[in-house]
Amino acid sequence: MITKTNESLAMKKVKQPGFFDITERTEKLTQLGDPLVELKARINWEAFRPDLSKVYEKHVKAMRVRSLLMWC
Repeated sequence: MITKTNESLAMKKVKQPGFFDITERTEKLTQLGDPLVELKARINWEAFRPDLSKVYEKHVKAMRVRSLLMWC
């Protein structure tokens, strides 16, 4: 059974973020003490790039093989 509150929620449209919404939200989170800012300052994320590239390449190759097998 659909209640009136459920109907109003179902009919509510999802608002797409505006041009500056993401920037403003990021700034607000930073002011509130966003832990990701601290992690970004402390961790050298580029050190993970070689390992992640290997994993990504294996995934791409596996997907190619899978798609070829589907056509056989």
